[in-house]
Amino acid sequence: MQRPKMRLALLVIGFLGLAECGNLTGRDGPCTPTITASSGTTPQFSWSPSCKIQALSVVSGSACDSRFECWAIESVDNGISPPVRYGTVPSTAGERFAPIALQVGHEYLVRLERYEDVDSGRALFEVSQTFTP
Repeated sequence: MQRPKMRLALLVIGFLGLAECGNLTGRDGPCTPTITASSGTTPQFSWSPSCKIQALSVVSGSACDSRFECWAIESVDNGISPPVRYGTVPSTAGERFAPIALQVGHEYLVRLERYEDVDSGRALFEVSQTFTP
């Protein structure tokens, strides 16, 4: 099964800060999104520049039970635009994991994933940011 190995490789890429994004085809050049999270247990996530993304997930080892992801949404062809409120699925996305209630004072990580056209085909880029409700 290649998916777990691919996910691990993609996480490593994301945590090394190799995230870039452009428009849906990547032809407008790269951008480096900065993620912000509002306060509270249903934070609103925004990123700037406002590149459309493929997926958004909120993760935390022990706070999300055994599944690691507290909430995850995904789209087709980078269809998610900012902002996104925790637990509210945009009309252009589907829910991969239903939301688990966030705990005040616990640290979480929000992760954005985006596909880009590159010289040799398509590549997945990630960027992430920690937040504490």
